[in-house]
Amino acid sequence: MEKQQIKHCPKCNQFKLMEEFSFSKPNKKRPNGRYDTYCKSCHNAYEKAWIKANYQKAQQRWKRYWENNHDKILQRAEKHREAIKEAAFAHYGKQCACCGEDTFEFLTIDHIIPPTTKTIYEKKALYGWLKKHQYPEGFQTLCWNCNMAKGMYGVCPHQSRDK
Repeated sequence: MEKQQIKHCPKCNQFKLMEEFSFSKPNKKRPNGRYDTYCKSCHNAYEKAWIKANYQKAQQRWKRYWENNHDKILQRAEKHREAIKEAAFAHYGKQCACCGEDTFEFLTIDHIIPPTTKTIYEKKALYGWLKKHQYPEGFQTLCWNCNMAKGMYGVCPHQSRDK
């Protein structure tokens, strides 16, 4: 059996598994990288308190980071959105429930029964909302054509033709 490594956090004075400490990637100063001194929860609490006390400095830091890394940030965000979208299709199906289209770029998630009230996910974050709520029932995979036809005419032409 493999022995798990532990490390002491001087902030909370607890011994914790190494995975509870962030690992800094190798750089010029530390060619081998290193684990942070404080555990993730203590580090996050410190960061939160520092931002609250130094909000303008934090804003300047964020702005400078954005200016220097905006391409990398946008790529990471796109990759994250794609992963969330792929997870939704893995749950609801990877092809249109109406016509069978399976090209990823053409697929979207549809409400089987339209909501009666305004919902948070109508604005823009449907895939994240679905993940957060463990992919509830009442949704299906449709291609954009079938989804738009269903929205405009109440039923997709594929379904009305089959009847």
